[in-house]
Parts: sequence; structure tokens; C-alpha cells
Amino acid sequence: VKAHEYYERTKELKGRTSTARLNDAGKAAAKNVKENLTTERKGIVEAEKQAKDSKIEAKKAEIQNKIDAIRKRLEGMTAKSKSLVREKIQKEIDGLREENNAFRLELNEGFKQTRTNLKTEYDNKYASELEQIRNNPAFKKVNKGRGRKRKY
Repeated sequence: VKAHEYYERTKELKGRTSTARLNDAGKAAAKNVKENLTTERKGIVEAEKQAKDSKIEAKKAEIQNKIDAIRKRLEGMTAKSKSLVREKIQKEIDGLREENNAFRLELNEGFKQTRTNLKTEYDNKYASELEQIRNNPAFKKVNKGRGRKRKY
């Protein structure tokens, strides 16, 4: 009995959601709410992902244009002047690539954080909606009382 009481107390703390005490209409309503919230969340996550990807592609194109401009500068030089500035230009190109990688990491971390925040937010929304469904008497399972046993 104590173990069951402990489980009942802690399952609320852990955010477990159960539809066990709901009738079929209540279970359908809970499923519908969850599907709607999941679809909405996935749409937002997909939009965020597309925005992140487009920013990454724009930055990548910008960096590539800078690298191409540096390479064109090299093409116009003589062999002697190329050898003098080759290291400097290589460091400049490496710096641009590192800048691009840092930008990507920053965007990816921001996206992960956004996705985590959305999941938490939508889990909380689902829990509150499920609580409203549980509190609605129309969705509660009817308890079939056990009558007294008959002796034959």
C-alpha cells in the first residue's frame, strides 16, 4: 500500500499523464489534443529548422564569396609575390572558415535550446489540457460497483 501511495504522489511530480480513468470519449479527446499539440509543435520546429538552414547557407555563400575574392587576388600576382603572401592569405581563409564553423555551432545550439523549450512548453500544455479532460465528468469512466456475492 505504501509503495502504491508513493507511486501516486511521484507520478504527478514526474509529469506522467495517464488516461486510465477516462472513458472512450475522454481517451479520444486526450488523443486528439495530443495530436493537435504535436502537429503544432512540429510545424514550429520545422520552421525554425528552415530558418536556421537558410542562415547557414547565406553565411556559407558569404564566406565562399570572400574566399573566391582572395583567390582572384592571388591569380593576378606574380610567382614571387604569391610566395610572399601565400601564408597570410591561407591564414585569412582559415580564419573565415573558423568563423563559419563558430556561426554554425552557435545556430545549432540555439536551435537545440529552442526545440527543448518548445517540448517543455507543449508537454505542460498537454498536461493542463489532460487535467481539464480528467476533471470533466462527461469523460470519466463509470465505476461499476461490485455487488455482494450471491450464494447458490
